[in-house]
Amino acid sequence: MNGTRAATEAEPIELLEALAMGQLHPLEALRGRTSPRSKLIAVLGKGTFALQGATGASQQIPLAAGIDIRRWKSAVLIIRMYDQTSWPAGATATISVGNDYIGQDDPGLELVERVQSQSVGSVSTPALILKNIDVSALGAQARVFLEAALSVTAGQQIFTLGVDLLGRFR
Repeated sequence: MNGTRAATEAEPIELLEALAMGQLHPLEALRGRTSPRSKLIAVLGKGTFALQGATGASQQIPLAAGIDIRRWKSAVLIIRMYDQTSWPAGATATISVGNDYIGQDDPGLELVERVQSQSVGSVSTPALILKNIDVSALGAQARVFLEAALSVTAGQQIFTLGVDLLGRFR
């Protein structure tokens, strides 16, 4: 047996050991892997956002684009909310999934249509949020993005989250 094959065969055992010892979350073990029935896409492993701007301003931050969902019959948006260090009254944040289009007459222009959203601004942390996504409302490609609106009072939004998208094939 060559070294490459042995390393490939040892990987599942190492994953199982890490899972059994609590060193690895079950979602981490699946990240980026494809089964015959589903695929888990790592949108954002763990990221901290510190948003500040004019009061009442909103921001849209792309997390993933061009996700091919043509073979999917269903999807689940998985949001891990780790921490909310600072959250001014009235501030909002949502993770949205939408259609991702490229303009035919201007290929450099990407057009986004929000289809479904999940609020993450008023949850106790840590939290695991699961949101079913109706893929029949989406086209061939999807985009995942963060939308944040600052409150009417001054302050900075600081929060840490992770996002995955689990698609189930037809």
